[in-house]
Amino acid sequence: MQHPIYLGDAWFASMDTAEHAPDHFIGVVKGNSSRYPKAFLQETMKDWPAESHLVLKTCLNERVVFAMGYK
Repeated sequence: MQHPIYLGDAWFASMDTAEHAPDHFIGVVKGNSSRYPKAFLQETMKDWPAESHLVLKTCLNERVVFAMGYK
């Protein structure tokens, strides 16, 4: 059985949404960055070339969560 995938734009996406979504959730985090490592990604990647990306992985209440930064 396939699990549904929920997609959220920058208005709806947040770590809280990812934590409470019933199944798989993919979202763009821009302004709603509470609990998201936005500052870490920006600082780490500040001198990286264009088109670079960095993917972080963690577990949040038994859910696997990925965060990706790109420039």
